[in-house]
Amino acid sequence: MAASRLFVSHSAADRAWAEWITWQLCAAGYDATFAPWDFVAGDNTVARTNAALATVDRLLALCSPAYLESWPCQEEWQALWRRSRDRAGGRGPVLPVLIGPCELPPLLAAVRPVDLTGYRGEADARARLLDGVAGRARPARAPLFPAARRPPRYRPPPAPGGPPPPAETPAH
Repeated sequence: MAASRLFVSHSAADRAWAEWITWQLCAAGYDATFAPWDFVAGDNTVARTNAALATVDRLLALCSPAYLESWPCQEEWQALWRRSRDRAGGRGPVLPVLIGPCELPPLLAAVRPVDLTGYRGEADARARLLDGVAGRARPARAPLFPAARRPPRYRPPPAPGGPPPPAETPAH
């Protein structure tokens, strides 16, 4: 894996997710900028953010309702989005990472996100995150052999006013 420079853009309400995601990225060998860890007392936050955004390969937009309502967050991802005009095809500079249920604005909705919603297991969420950042969609485990899958049993709806159908009716 080539080391990519990433910027983790998050709302203050989602700091716990941002910390976890940044830690996973750094542990996997990415160079991830996370303002609360990388900007220190006395730094001009706006100047440091501008400098970071000028040098990163991608911005991870940690999307949640709080993120999408935050004006500073919108400014961060939109600044990187403008770079997408300089890239002919391929992956753009902004990668949405869904950490809460939300409707993405049209520009972000055009990019397939990394969806971490609904994951309760840390290992599965980590694998999904790292695969998404690396641009892989292949599952970690082999799919089940199709002939080994049991088809769902058909259960007809109950007839109005009639007795309920048997518990299991073989499929026809």
